[in-house]
Amino acid sequence: EAKFGELLAADPAALLRVRAALVEYGGFAVSHVPGYDEASSGALRALGACADAPAPSELRRTVAGRTVAGVAEPLDVPACSEPLHRLRAIVASASDVILRAIDAGPGGAPTMGRAGGGEYAGLRALAAAGEELEHFHLYP
Repeated sequence: EAKFGELLAADPAALLRVRAALVEYGGFAVSHVPGYDEASSGALRALGACADAPAPSELRRTVAGRTVAGVAEPLDVPACSEPLHRLRAIVASASDVILRAIDAGPGGAPTMGRAGGGEYAGLRALAAAGEELEHFHLYP
């Protein structure tokens, strides 16, 4: 785990912990992201009002969307797009800061091969070329 402020300040120890977690586990946790707690609790409260509740026979109801090349597309339940916009924006902004910090940290930007040849020059380039899927679940 690393605190958002540590990554924003490019704290070498935090960046080394994050790199080690990526290698060992394929992921890491970031805490203390400004505005996240308020945005997530507000978004989850709004989700119950903008999406239909799951039917008794359903395990869950899913509201989904994606971000392609850094552009968030509307969610598949249009009424939920606005209530969840702030949360999606905070996560996108924090992710960009975190990826920039890792790429600029000790050891420099990691390079990763592309399926069709060539390389991604860092995690930020990899994320920018990808498609992010976002899912919000309602349970009965």
